[in-house]
Amino acid sequence: MTLEHINKTEAMRYMGLGTAIPDKQISDIINKCEDQLLRAIHPTYTFALFDITPSQNGIEVKDTPLVLTGNSIKTHLEGCTKVVLLAATLGIEADKIIKRFQVSDLTSALAADSLASAAIEQVCNAAEEEIREKVSPLNMTWRFSPGYGDLPLELQKVFLTVLNTQKRIGLTITDSLIMLPSKSVTALIGLSEKPIEKRRQGCAICSLRNTCQFRKRGERCVGY
Repeated sequence: MTLEHINKTEAMRYMGLGTAIPDKQISDIINKCEDQLLRAIHPTYTFALFDITPSQNGIEVKDTPLVLTGNSIKTHLEGCTKVVLLAATLGIEADKIIKRFQVSDLTSALAADSLASAAIEQVCNAAEEEIREKVSPLNMTWRFSPGYGDLPLELQKVFLTVLNTQKRIGLTITDSLIMLPSKSVTALIGLSEKPIEKRRQGCAICSLRNTCQFRKRGERCVGY
C-alpha cells in the first residue's frame, strides 16, 4: 500500500505538542521528515482468520500453536468465535531515517519517530477496513496487541510464526522481543455474530498505563 500523507495532528501529539500550533521552525521540520518518510517507507500488512475455542490454558487459536492467555484477552474476546491475526510494518527504511537523525538532529529524530508512529497507525486502520469488508456481517472488536493487559508479550514469537511475517512482510523479532523493523504492529481482532460492547476498550487494560505520557498530560492515545 501507499500513504499519500501522514496524520500530523497525531504525530504532534506523540511529540508532546498536544493541540498547540507549532511555530514555523517546528512545522518545517515536521514537513521535511514527512517528505523523507513518504518517499522511503514501504507500508505493508498481512492478516489471517482463525477459529478460536476456550481451553483450560486460555483461548486456543485453532490449527495453530498459539494459545492466548490472561483475563484481559478472555474479556476482550467474550462472545467471539473467530479471531483475525494482523501484522503491519513500515519497513526498515523508517528505522534508517530515524537513526540518521538521531546522530545529527534530535528534534528531527523526534519528529520522524512520531510521524512514523502515526503512519503505522494509519496502516493498521487501512488493514482494519479491508478486514471489515472481508468478514462482514460479523462484528469486530478493536485491535488488541500482545503486551496489553495481561496478554503476554512473549506470544509475539508464535504470533509472527503463525503469520509467517518474515517471508510475507519482512517482519522478524529478536530474542529480547523487539520487532524489526521497529515501526511495526501486531494485533488481534475478535469476530462475533453479536454486537461488540464498547466498554471493553480503555486505559485500564493497557500494560503501559503507569508510564503513558498521554495519561500524564490528561490525554488519550489513538488506541483509546
